[in-house]
Amino acid sequence: MTQALNEPVLADDYPIYADYVYVVDGEVTLSDYHGITAREFKMRLGATEVRRCDLAGRGLLQECAA
Repeated sequence: MTQALNEPVLADDYPIYADYVYVVDGEVTLSDYHGITAREFKMRLGATEVRRCDLAGRGLLQECAA
């Protein structure tokens, strides 16, 4: 049984943190930026969409903990 990923689109004013994982235009991305908004993050990366990354749903928890 496959469960849907819990990856909502982040609002433009949502804070972005360094070393957090996000889904940027469908690609899992580790942020190098800290203390900026999702809007600025999109501008810096040339992206159109930033989502929260469901690490557990993607099976990435062990990989990120290592």
